[in-house]
Amino acid sequence: SSSSSSSSGSSSKPAPSLATGSNLSVNSSGNNNYKNTSDAVRTIMRREGLRGLYRGYGATLLSFGPFSALNFVFFEAFKEAASSWMMKNNAPASPQQQQQQQ
Repeated sequence: SSSSSSSSGSSSKPAPSLATGSNLSVNSSGNNNYKNTSDAVRTIMRREGLRGLYRGYGATLLSFGPFSALNFVFFEAFKEAASSWMMKNNAPASPQQQQQQQ
């Protein structure tokens, strides 16, 4: 049993967070806050309302936005480079393209 004390906040109320599986939100003292996902949703809705369910979602969006943009840019660049290489090297077309040509 490990005990760690954290004095990062002055609030005694644990911040709710949802996770999948049996590791469903563990507070700073190591105790499970909820029995399952539906219990977590019901409890958060009762205590904090709809806003409580989406707390922290802004940070998620801020992290996924740049990732998605870079992923799209690199995918499009790779797709163009691969298409160009295939044209130069007379690579066979994909099965879908072969069917369309027939």
